[in-house]
Amino acid sequence: MKVCFVTTAFPRWLGDGQAAFVWQAVRAVARQGVQVEVIAMHSPGVPTSEYMEGIRITRPRYWWPERWELLRREGAAGLPATWRKYPWLRLQVFPLLLVHTLVTARHARECDLIHAEWSFSAAAAVLSKWLHRKPVLATLQGSDIFQVTRSSLGSALTRQVLSRCDQVTVLSRALQNATAAVGLPAGQITIVPNGVDTNHFLPPENREREKLILYVGSFIERKGVRHLLDAMPQVLEEFPG
Repeated sequence: MKVCFVTTAFPRWLGDGQAAFVWQAVRAVARQGVQVEVIAMHSPGVPTSEYMEGIRITRPRYWWPERWELLRREGAAGLPATWRKYPWLRLQVFPLLLVHTLVTARHARECDLIHAEWSFSAAAAVLSKWLHRKPVLATLQGSDIFQVTRSSLGSALTRQVLSRCDQVTVLSRALQNATAAVGLPAGQITIVPNGVDTNHFLPPENREREKLILYVGSFIERKGVRHLLDAMPQVLEEFPG
């Protein structure tokens, strides 16, 4: 079996923290004996084609000159944050969708399943489906539902894309409810949280150690890290030391 991952966020090089969880998922699938390849969004200075740990990565350019490929300008905040902050960059959205659709159509013919990360990648997969005729699994991460669907146009486009996917997975119950609210049948949505590599993350043997607070998420405002900081005085008052 061969799976083609299509994603707008992906590490630019080994060790890059950008969308590291997508790379971890790709590697985990490959470790199960499944052939995988990745179609990812290009960034300035990054190869358009390479192999990372034996996995083929294709990053088609979507704008010229290369240095003006700026849709990842906001980094972990994602595409919606970029085109809200820099409205003129919306001009690059259609070229990005076009090249991802064309490249997906070509590569998908050699695969058995298309796994699209985020609804934008799902759009490329379903637009080219009449050519590759392969099942499309879309995984929604949050911003593609919670932000894009704030407008009626974004909601309508998202519904059209997801309804043409064979299956949709989401990370949480809240995201499942939000996706269903867009108009997708509940039976088409499955909750599959991001996995944890237990080779690296294990419960501590010493459970008597000092208490630690773990924040997980990008260091951006909408992730709510400010609420953690605001709550710290009360936390320290109830749990001194």
